[in-house]
Amino acid sequence: MVRHLAKRFLILIVLAFAAVNAALADEAALRAALAKFNEGEGYAGIEAGVDALGATGDPAAAGALNALSEGLLFKRKSDGAIFINDASGTKLIDPVTGADAGTMTSADVEKLKIKNSIRRKIGAALSGM
Repeated sequence: MVRHLAKRFLILIVLAFAAVNAALADEAALRAALAKFNEGEGYAGIEAGVDALGATGDPAAAGALNALSEGLLFKRKSDGAIFINDASGTKLIDPVTGADAGTMTSADVEKLKIKNSIRRKIGAALSGM
């Protein structure tokens, strides 16, 4: 009986580690996709980011894509990190974890602007999730 319980406990631990490892892998893939927004100038970088987020197929990428569509996705000028801006206009949110990432001023960040062709890409990416 004790041996049976120990075996179940060990299986639960292995499954827990596997779940944590998968979550970390998903987070790394999303961060790599977000980094694609820095790969080109202007709309080319934004298109690369949308394509990369869509290619992950991860529903967690929908937050960043929706924020981009709504004009709430920003790039920090100092390091190129991508953040969602909340409705207040000053708070930054990590697009992967949803955690508070501090505050911003207009001098600190650049708004990622889109055009109609990028809106269509966003729609296609969201529909594939």
